[in-house]
Amino acid sequence: MISLCTSCMGRLDQLKETLPANLRALQEANVEFVLVDYNSKDGLEDWIKSSRVLDDPRVVYVRERNAQTFHMCKAKNLAHLAAGGEVLVNLDADNFIDRKLLTEIESFFSDLSGGVLHCCNAGWGQGTCGRIAIDRALFLQLGGYDESFWPMGHQDLDLIQRAKAWGARFKLVEKQIGAIGNSKERSVALTGCDVSYHEMNMRNRQLMLAKLAAKQLVASRQQVPVSVNFGPSQMM
Repeated sequence: MISLCTSCMGRLDQLKETLPANLRALQEANVEFVLVDYNSKDGLEDWIKSSRVLDDPRVVYVRERNAQTFHMCKAKNLAHLAAGGEVLVNLDADNFIDRKLLTEIESFFSDLSGGVLHCCNAGWGQGTCGRIAIDRALFLQLGGYDESFWPMGHQDLDLIQRAKAWGARFKLVEKQIGAIGNSKERSVALTGCDVSYHEMNMRNRQLMLAKLAAKQLVASRQQVPVSVNFGPSQMM
């Protein structure tokens, strides 16, 4: 099974567009949609309840209630670790997916040799750099996204570069699939940092290069309590 992993804080307006559309686009597909609510304060939890999204058995809703600021790597790690599929696909809250791209992912992983598939739009810079498919075993071996990074910037390319340095096969697929436009100012607004996205991205890139040079390919993370589908708190 393929798990589509989304994590967000303060992106309810976008999820109202992307999640229903993605559920419809993959209506007959053997996938699950994992959504991490990273302690959003914009009514996301109420919308999940009122919209009856969880009536679709493919949807897994994970709620983190302690974070005061957004950290991309920590939120993405939660979504990937909550997933049940053998292939994990990061799908940011502002991104869409279609059946053609899912078929591309299925084909890449069909021979069970694992690896990483980068499914960004041609031309880059369109908010789709984070659309990465990776097999579960490799993701766990790498320790997931690097939580020592600044809250946002370069985390997707870091995961790819560590996977390639690990010896994993890699393929870039440039597919023109829609994404909701975002400003970088909005992207960093909930991180609690007083530096720009460009500055965080540059610092994370420097950190990545230093770790690659030192052959530090495995990231580490700290467990946090979450609830799954409004169940009891558990450590993840």
